[in-house]
Amino acid sequence: MSMPTDTTGAPEVAPVSFDEFAPLLTLQWQAQVAKDLKGKGTADQLVWKPFSQYPAVNLSATYLADSKLPATAEAVQQSLQNRPAGWAYREMLCLDAGQEAQVVQQAQDCLSWGADQISIWGTASPDYSKLLGLLGKAGIKGVRLYVEAPYGVIEGAADHPYWPNMGGCLVWVPSMTPTYVGETGYLKSLATLLSDYPQVSILADVSGYAEAGASIISQQAIALSILAEWLHRLSDSSIEPKTLVNKIEMHVGLGPNYLLELAGLRALRYNLTQVWRAFGVDVASVQIWARASQAWSTPQDPDTNLLRTTTTALAAIAGGTDVLSLPQHSAGVAGRTVQEIDNAMRWARNVSHLLRHEAFMGLVADPAAGSRYLEQATDLIGQAAWDQFRNWEAKGGYLSCYKNQVLQSCVRDEAATNRAQVTSGSSTIVGGNKFRPDSPAAVQLFGQPIPGLEPANFGLAMA
Repeated sequence: MSMPTDTTGAPEVAPVSFDEFAPLLTLQWQAQVAKDLKGKGTADQLVWKPFSQYPAVNLSATYLADSKLPATAEAVQQSLQNRPAGWAYREMLCLDAGQEAQVVQQAQDCLSWGADQISIWGTASPDYSKLLGLLGKAGIKGVRLYVEAPYGVIEGAADHPYWPNMGGCLVWVPSMTPTYVGETGYLKSLATLLSDYPQVSILADVSGYAEAGASIISQQAIALSILAEWLHRLSDSSIEPKTLVNKIEMHVGLGPNYLLELAGLRALRYNLTQVWRAFGVDVASVQIWARASQAWSTPQDPDTNLLRTTTTALAAIAGGTDVLSLPQHSAGVAGRTVQEIDNAMRWARNVSHLLRHEAFMGLVADPAAGSRYLEQATDLIGQAAWDQFRNWEAKGGYLSCYKNQVLQSCVRDEAATNRAQVTSGSSTIVGGNKFRPDSPAAVQLFGQPIPGLEPANFGLAMA
């Protein structure tokens, strides 16, 4: 068939039509599937169980025009459409004692190269007053400063004049362990910070569990448990849950399984709104920050990590993350120069630029809406996570399960299963257990993310 042309000779785009194809009935599709299976099964038996610890998650291989969407599909879609389309790329900078000026220069460079937001992570050692003063002098607005430090340090930083003049947010990353939360005055101090300082919020960080090898479902259940723990305990400290809607941010880690991570993030947003509703707060949306996990990275083959983080970024964006961060592809390579580190940061940032400005991924709020496969995966993953969350709540909630090693045991089991699959070769990691480079770079392991849980490092497993 020849392509129609206009009077100028330029080709016109022919309208897409399937009128020439006769419609097929469901029974015809099923018969074709049975034929392809050569008598070894039927379409109904063709299912995938991606999570060994959650056998209820059965994903069908075939979806037809008359396949029904899950009952939760409309509510899930609404939870994503309540947020604006698009995302912010957040650069993560680390602050050590005596490095305040260097970090400010890094922040300036990253913003000039296209980062939307800057997050600075520090401990009790750096001089926060000096840092904030330098940020103000440099005219850098809207910085998010993440601090893992005692109340006194946080209070001192919250009083700095940078905040009313330059905006931004001071984010406390409190240790969610039974010992820490049980300290005298802990909750009272947190309640005071949140009520007295409008620029202070808290981070519910479960990304460390992803680094330790937690499945999509378990990490989500832990996120729900932590949110419920905060809302319950802060409610007991005379803080109304409705005042915390914009004060709690959820930080999650994502792996390279594109479709499952996408569906899991959609389910997480919906389930988080359900936890808020259980505390009497009908939230339109929640704040989710997704970061690509390094558990699956191959520092011995760093260039392949760029492909993995791109896949993860696609899943995070299509799944509806509000904020995206990507690790440096060569983060595990020992002996890198300053220029190599700068290049790695720039390449990670450019992944976000390409997806925004060339793939136009930010123009649609929920691109997965209506996909039978993704809607089913969203529903099954979300239900499995909710059931696990309810199970842990019946055992006393997050802190009780943490204290009794329930959470850690679950994550260790999942990490062991994944590691065995990678080591045996039944699960493939390009550059890890398959297609390894002949001359790998020197490798340094990542630090321990969660007390008592070692980093998974699946990418270092050998077949």
